Amino acid sequence: MSMCGLGSFYADGDCGTKDADCSMEIMNYKSRPDKNRAHLYKNRLFEADMTWGIYREKRSVTNRETIMTVPALKKGRHARVFAEFDDNFRNGTVYTRKSEEHYFFYPFLEVLTIHLLAEGKGVLLHACCIDDNGEGYLFLGQSGAGKSTMANLWNEESGITVPSDDRVLVSMTEQGLTAYGTPWHGTEKYAINARVPVTKIFFI
Repeated sequence: MSMCGLGSFYADGDCGTKDADCSMEIMNYKSRPDKNRAHLYKNRLFEADMTWGIYREKRSVTNRETIMTVPALKKGRHARVFAEFDDNFRNGTVYTRKSEEHYFFYPFLEVLTIHLLAEGKGVLLHACCIDDNGEGYLFLGQSGAGKSTMANLWNEESGITVPSDDRVLVSMTEQGLTAYGTPWHGTEKYAINARVPVTKIFFI
């Protein structure tokens, strides 16, 4: 499956004997079990506006009780893509059409990452990350606050790298608080597989 946007974020070489954090299977949408899912709306756990939703399936055919759909099942909408996960989001199956594989990249892959980070590994922030010659600045703000604009302004300066203009992974390492670029970029599409120690945090 081709997932435009991941680019440099693919793992380099063999991961060795380290177990994978999660295992996902991509299946054709027509092969999904229990195709009547209209009842899921009553068991909703979370919905991101109309974009996507997470629901509880009490009688799943596959014994995976957490269901995620694109779009959210509001107002009688039918899912164009849906996935079944176990409760810890470590294993699952995504049912999609060839023309809609990009939905695995977002939101499915991002939601999986958030759940893995919640196990004490870090947090995903809605922020722009600036690498100023080895010093990391985070600019946190909601959509429309100016994160991508800030990225463009900083990118004009010498010695500046912009790992991300919208989603930044932050984790505590031996070097202290560290920010990582992610493939989920903003309007200006800054997305670099790079990390930098965090020295300043701004709210915009």
